[in-house]
Amino acid sequence: MTTKPIRLGIDVGGTNTDAVLMSGTQLLASHKSFTSEDVRSGVITCVRELLAQSSITASQIKAIMIGTTQLVIAFVLRILLERVCVIRAAAPKTDGIPPLAGWPADLRDWLAEGHIVSGGSFYDGNEYAELDVEDIARIAKQQSMDGIRSFAISASFAPVRPDMEKRAGDAVKSVVPDAKITLSSEVGDIGLLDRENAAIINASLANLSQGVVASLQDAFAAMSIDAPVLFSQYEG
Repeated sequence: MTTKPIRLGIDVGGTNTDAVLMSGTQLLASHKSFTSEDVRSGVITCVRELLAQSSITASQIKAIMIGTTQLVIAFVLRILLERVCVIRAAAPKTDGIPPLAGWPADLRDWLAEGHIVSGGSFYDGNEYAELDVEDIARIAKQQSMDGIRSFAISASFAPVRPDMEKRAGDAVKSVVPDAKITLSSEVGDIGLLDRENAAIINASLANLSQGVVASLQDAFAAMSIDAPVLFSQYEG
């Protein structure tokens, strides 16, 4: 009998779903099955097999660790991605390298449209231009008429002055109440382009990620597993 907390680990890949039950470093059970289109049923199949192998009950599972390549695959294969409106508050600076510069042409042309509006701050947090909330609202309204609901907002040195991006997000919400907004200051570091690109990727995956997470939560609820769900980050 194991005395250490039991953890459930699941890797939802593009082809297979792998799952293990662990107690400390002890492997209690493992199983591999095909990843189902809805994610949920494939996970349920795996976990039920683990419980049957180990005689562990669902109530004994104290933590769930999830890893998935679903979002990476979607981006690589250009499937299930949301169109994104990119709004950069940085004019009159940064126009030498516009949003989406260097992106693959097929992805750039279909996925997103970039705009640069007045706003931004220096590295010390002092503003060099006032944020043009009216222009942001105009752009958001126009983009919403084309069916876009995902917005990626960036600003120069936003980690120092996150309030500028938040105000820009409020301007978008004022005309597109159901907008899904990613602020670059919440997903990246000081460098504008890397941070902006991370926000664009995040915004394009917003709907898919919500669907994957909901499917996983539904699967655990269906098996009466009540434990914290942790998503792992891959650096490789």
